[in-house]
Amino acid sequence: MGNWDKISLCKFQLIDLINANTAYDDFEKVMQSACVVFDKTEYEMNRMKPKKALRYAGKIRKIFQSPIEGRRASRIGKYRMLYDVSQVTFGQYVELAFFFQAQVTHAHRILASMSRPVFGKYKTAGHRRRAAYFLKLSVETVMTSVKAIQESLKQFNQEYHWLFGAPEEASAQGAKHDHFNQRYGWQYSASAIADYERIPLDQVYAMPVRQAFNDLAFLKEKVKYEVRERDRLMKEHQMRNNGR
Repeated sequence: MGNWDKISLCKFQLIDLINANTAYDDFEKVMQSACVVFDKTEYEMNRMKPKKALRYAGKIRKIFQSPIEGRRASRIGKYRMLYDVSQVTFGQYVELAFFFQAQVTHAHRILASMSRPVFGKYKTAGHRRRAAYFLKLSVETVMTSVKAIQESLKQFNQEYHWLFGAPEEASAQGAKHDHFNQRYGWQYSASAIADYERIPLDQVYAMPVRQAFNDLAFLKEKVKYEVRERDRLMKEHQMRNNGR
């Protein structure tokens, strides 16, 4: 074993946790990772002859020094992959926005949100089953597809770059960094769309993401307009009072 295509995503996630653990020094991280990759317990690794243990360490370093490369696959196993974020539902987009906050941890969930049966349409139902399937695949296969989805997400977000964040008028009061906005921002947006469209919340998550974003664009501009009108009326009121 010496390539990323021989390591499952599940093992890669464990390795990622090991490397993020500040309690380990560099050598300990290498040896702990070797235990994961080669299915050895820490006890077995400690009982090995030094030369054999160092060979395992050398193999791990060689793997770590090589990039994770692969070709984007239109189909992975029994699932057809969806790479165009502009064609997904608003619900799928919200899932991606959350999962990409911890890309490695949620890599299998990202693919579950962007895959469908070969001869069927995408359905939210079965997400956990799909995620479990991708968790067992090679990290090379999974992360290559995740990277492609991330690029599509970035391109889509760039089209709506002016939409992200609270309006400037509200941001001045700290709304952009408010705990509620950071934690429940997408739920708030979905609720706003539901009120505007006069539809149930589950229909909001099922609508095309472009339709949802266009609704949000209108609502954001509406807020700006209402703030400007409020300020204008207040200014006129003050001028009338000062003229008395």
